[in-house]
Amino acid sequence: MATDDAATRQFLRHLERRHRAADRAAAVRAHSGSPWSEPGWHGAGYDAGEMGRLTADWNPGTIGPNRLHQLHARTIRERVRDLERNNPKAVSAINAFLRNVISQGITPKPQIANATLRSEWEDEWEHWAGVVPGSDFHCDLAQRQTLYGLQTQILREIIVAGGVLVVFNGSERIGNGRRHPLALELVPEERIAEENDSWTSGAWVAPRSGNPIVRGVELDRRTGRHLAYWVKPAQVNDVGGDEGRPVRIDASRCRYLSLLTLTGQVRGISLLAPIVLSTQRLGGYLDSELVAAEMKAQWAYMVQSSDDAPDLVSTLADDASVAVVDADGNKLERMSPGSVYYGRPGDKISAVGPNVPQSDSVPWINLIEQSIAQGLDLSAIELSRDYSRVNFSSARAAMNRDRKTFRFLQSYLIDHILNRVWFEWVRGAVLVGRPGFPSAQAFLDDPDQYLKVRWRTPGWDTVNPVDDAQAQRIMLQDGTITREEICAARGVDWEETQRQWELENSVFGMAGDPAKNAAIDQAPDEDSNTTDDQPPVDPLTDPPGEDA
Repeated sequence: MATDDAATRQFLRHLERRHRAADRAAAVRAHSGSPWSEPGWHGAGYDAGEMGRLTADWNPGTIGPNRLHQLHARTIRERVRDLERNNPKAVSAINAFLRNVISQGITPKPQIANATLRSEWEDEWEHWAGVVPGSDFHCDLAQRQTLYGLQTQILREIIVAGGVLVVFNGSERIGNGRRHPLALELVPEERIAEENDSWTSGAWVAPRSGNPIVRGVELDRRTGRHLAYWVKPAQVNDVGGDEGRPVRIDASRCRYLSLLTLTGQVRGISLLAPIVLSTQRLGGYLDSELVAAEMKAQWAYMVQSSDDAPDLVSTLADDASVAVVDADGNKLERMSPGSVYYGRPGDKISAVGPNVPQSDSVPWINLIEQSIAQGLDLSAIELSRDYSRVNFSSARAAMNRDRKTFRFLQSYLIDHILNRVWFEWVRGAVLVGRPGFPSAQAFLDDPDQYLKVRWRTPGWDTVNPVDDAQAQRIMLQDGTITREEICAARGVDWEETQRQWELENSVFGMAGDPAKNAAIDQAPDEDSNTTDDQPPVDPLTDPPGEDA
């Protein structure tokens, strides 16, 4: 029926007005008893709260943080682990955090006054951390990783799985054959016993204490403080048998790490959750484009011949695969590079799908990559490692912004786990009487003087070293920066740099440092008209010549 006559258009406009009126009436009924139900209030609020024709199906509802974790955490975690194994974009995102936040490790610097004792403590730490020859990775319960390898694994678990439980094992479990009575064990999210939660109550009760257990975490009924964690002894669905019955690990022996986003949240969600679908679909799109291009590249020639020429199936498929069909009974063909199609007169090869690669595919892929980077609070440059699309200024601005994200994660690891590791390490060394450490009584009398520590985080190379060095020199003269801050930005210790500089200076002796004595050719100023044969003239001191 034609709809271009005046009567039809008037009817449609009237029908649209009736629908809008019905939507307004429904919104008023939904907010009855509120100020919105009073005459004159409708339309004066937030557009985001309107219940119109376009937003009627957008009603997320209210759900508690732990019920939300109960519904989706496991599925998200399994999907992210699959992306970590198979998706290049997800791997690039994870590695961007690991190489910038951890790199070669976040190292401690004891703040005790005695320089000799400080050096002995640093040597003891390096032996325990497994980074010197002859050490046996005593920091790791399984003795497979250095401490800085454990730092990388901790951050990886926080990003991918949403959290990790770090258990501090003492001599009662690791035995007496180690250098230090402390070994760390990482418990992934899959081993935390969360299946005992009751769907109706959201918690189950601990056998002896009667405390509620939410998502495998035993909580204090009054304060909500974490009292213990119920952990499976073995990994889920792994070689070696059943994971066993959950065991209780007191909170004083461990530390759970997770970047929580909701008040009252007990367990974490993967940091990649906002980009899971976009990353998976982008990977599928790229795979489809690659497969389509590969399929089209199989055809080399088409030879037209007489009616008795072999058909496509007998030419392209071997004897074992002539009758290959899919689940729906459709005949499948296999091709190999350089395939030649012998067709009958009039036959043709029909392409399936669009031409590949599509001319507009690159901007579309870049747009999706930018959306993924925004979901991770990273720049698209850091995610894609493609610097061809940016200039120097934008690349520098992006790097400076990304470093704020990385510094935030570095501070989180220092505050939530590394300071605790330092406390347990110093206390363990005091208990066993390691050389250079105070007695137990001296430590108990004033523990703060022995527990003070600064952590040296990985630094970054400057983007513009000449300009940055000049700026740092000016700030040093003004007193607005210190040498320690300059060295810390590069990830080095300024005292070690100073000692090395003094050593090199003593080696060169009176001759001086060759780097300082080397001649530096400076280009003449563009505004100067001086040459090598004619020195510059200062109009304030030199008398004017005859040509003046």
